[in-house]
Parts: sequence; structure tokens; C-alpha cells
Amino acid sequence: MKIFRTAYIYLLLILTAVVCQNCHMVPFNGDLDGYWHVVKFEMRDFDGDTDQMVEVTPEGKYLGINLGIINLIPEPYWGSTGEIVYDKKADKVSVRFPYVDTPDKIKVLRDWGIDDPNATYDIVRLDRKEMILKNANSVLTCTRF
Repeated sequence: MKIFRTAYIYLLLILTAVVCQNCHMVPFNGDLDGYWHVVKFEMRDFDGDTDQMVEVTPEGKYLGINLGIINLIPEPYWGSTGEIVYDKKADKVSVRFPYVDTPDKIKVLRDWGIDDPNATYDIVRLDRKEMILKNANSVLTCTRF
């Protein structure tokens, strides 16, 4: 009887070690989660006469993405929180900023390379170091911060 009890305890210790070894935090959205520095973006010239893409290199603009939330850093005057949906199978990212409801706020949003408060981007590249998102009106290039 004592041998079975000892074997049972060892079996529980081994199972606990195996199970605990596999318990680690992984990002909800894979490589998409984290802080991203907006290095450059190309955006259609909405204010000009032509329909050309204009390249912009912003200074001090960052995106924070975690658990379906996207934050603009530094925070604009109207707030910075939006929703993000990552479709891994289709390689698409949809962003939605529910509080961006005026033309002035949309112009501020464009400072981060986001052309529309309800935009969907194709993922051109996404790894641990770089993220490139593209839609019909803009191409957003970011590096991990």
C-alpha cells in the first residue's frame, strides 16, 4: 500500500511539473501586441488637388496594441482609445475609433497614419521587429518600440 502511495505522489509531481511548464503568458494577438513606433506612412493627399500618395515621417508617434485595444501615444486632446480586431486567417487588421466623429478629430488621427476612424488594413509584414499595414488610402510602417 505504501508503494502505491509513493508512486501516486511521484506521478502527481511529474504531472504538475509538465502542466506548469506549459503555463506561460502569450500575447493575445501574437506579434501584433506591443508598442509600435510609427516610422513613416504614405497617405493619399485628401486636401490637395491630386490623388497622389504623400510620404510623411512623423516624430514621436506611437501605437500601443493589447487585447483588442489600440492607444495613440501621445494622447490627443479627445482621447486615444480605439478597438482593434486582428483576423489572423485573412491577414487583416480592423481599427475603430468610436469617439472620432468630427473632421477635426479625423485630421488629428491622420497624424498617426490612420486615414479613417473605421479602417481595415491588409498586413503586408508583421514580425517581432516590423509591422507594415496597407489599405487603399495609406501604407503604415512601424517598428517595435
